[in-house]
Amino acid sequence: EGLNLAKSVVRKHFSESNSVTSMDESLLNTLGCTFKQCKAEKDFIDLYEAAIKSTSESKIYSESVFLELFYTYARNIDIKGMHFTAQRMYKLLGVKKFMCWTVGCMMLELQMGELPTTMILVAEKMMAKY
Repeated sequence: EGLNLAKSVVRKHFSESNSVTSMDESLLNTLGCTFKQCKAEKDFIDLYEAAIKSTSESKIYSESVFLELFYTYARNIDIKGMHFTAQRMYKLLGVKKFMCWTVGCMMLELQMGELPTTMILVAEKMMAKY
């Protein structure tokens, strides 16, 4: 029942504003907690991805929103999602540890054969900046 209510709140919000940019961060966190408790990881990921994609310089969600998405990708073993979330965190928040997380994800993708071996040079250059 809680899951259906959370989904209806998301649908209503999207139908009124067509984006999550106007969504209050506390509402986003509440919906995220509901989806996590109901084991609806796909709905959680969709909601948080939409929130992060809609961020702009005038409206940036806190680090915790990005971390929740990153951790959800980790629980679902989605290394590509982890990689792009870490990269987005570094670009938007400017915290150096997230660049290291990006490189770590790149190394995992290389080991799994999901990234061309030439990308190791990019990772190396990124670490040289650190």
